Amino acid sequence: MPKRKKTESELREEQRISEIQEIELTESFKSTFRIVVMVVVVLVIGFILMSVTEVTLARVAETIHTALANMGGTGGFPIDVSGKNVLESKGQGRNTVVLTDTGVLSYNSAGKEIYNRQHSFSNPALEVSGGRALIFDRGGKEISMETSGKTLFKRKFENNILNAAISENGNYAVVTESAGYEAAMYVYDRDNAPTPFTWFSYDNYVVALGISPDGKKAAVAGIRAEEGDIISTVFVFDFTQKNPIAQFDYPDTIFVSVRFKDNSTICAVGDNLCSLIDIHDSSKKHRDYSYGDAQLYSFDNTAAGGTVLYISGYQDFKPGQIILLGNDGEQKAEINLPEKANRLALGSKGEIIALTNSVVTRYGADGKQDGSQQLDSAQVNILALGPNLISIGTDVILKLTEI
Repeated sequence: MPKRKKTESELREEQRISEIQEIELTESFKSTFRIVVMVVVVLVIGFILMSVTEVTLARVAETIHTALANMGGTGGFPIDVSGKNVLESKGQGRNTVVLTDTGVLSYNSAGKEIYNRQHSFSNPALEVSGGRALIFDRGGKEISMETSGKTLFKRKFENNILNAAISENGNYAVVTESAGYEAAMYVYDRDNAPTPFTWFSYDNYVVALGISPDGKKAAVAGIRAEEGDIISTVFVFDFTQKNPIAQFDYPDTIFVSVRFKDNSTICAVGDNLCSLIDIHDSSKKHRDYSYGDAQLYSFDNTAAGGTVLYISGYQDFKPGQIILLGNDGEQKAEINLPEKANRLALGSKGEIIALTNSVVTRYGADGKQDGSQQLDSAQVNILALGPNLISIGTDVILKLTEI
């Protein structure tokens, strides 16, 4: 008997059943793969549990908690911050951390809110490094240490806080007022335990503070008056030693920032010069870039790869320049800019980002313009976070896509 030819509807039904079976097999494979991965992870964690200390386990837990928090969140760009009174904004990896007069907020690279935590500080300030954000009350007595997962700890000091800094490994330093001295610096480990190191400044008022990525050294910029003249000093400390391992005097300079570019290179940005210090240089000399008759208006001293400055002699109606300095103190690029650069950012590949009112312009490391984007409203800061450019305004935070 000849075999009956299948109808079109029967063929379609067979195809549908075949597709369902294929999907079931795929899902079965995925489920099995997930189980295998989970087993491997459990075995690895079990091995870790047998070979590490309680402190290390706490750090692993913090890392996992942070990673999970970064995956969650609600919202996206543009981010409405109207009515929040943004005071500061800084990049943390590819996340944006925003400090307001009442709280601190963090957003991931997709613009999703990771956390929103309140503070009661009168004059809050923000420092970020690694996966942590340090909020301190300048002129007050309290600090708070935040991660994406939770508030790690808080600490209250006996005297008013002047400055604070945090390292990539979580160690942090706080400078406070001190009876009988101009200032005192205290250092704490990543678990908030005090270290043996303490420094008292007899005659220098501390204006800037930086801590090395490994958390083992600090740079302090102090200022004092001598016979009517202003003298600034950059002190370099190794926390294993009582006294400074180096110090450098700068007459007629006021520093606004000191940062470690690595564990041995320090960049100090002042009102009339930028100084690069190599603490391993046996000659104990610093390399200075003088602004001449110009003044400093904006800068970015956070990137490991260099420092970018905007200087101008506007009092003489002169155009300003963007100056890119390498960590060797040498000028790498100069860009003439007739408009004032309100904010600057230095990207991971050396690209320069300039914010002038409501226009953001990108320049290559060679100083050549790569593009620009006009924004609808005036902005207060610009952040270069990996491949993303984030613009912070008084009412909205934007991810720039046209530049």
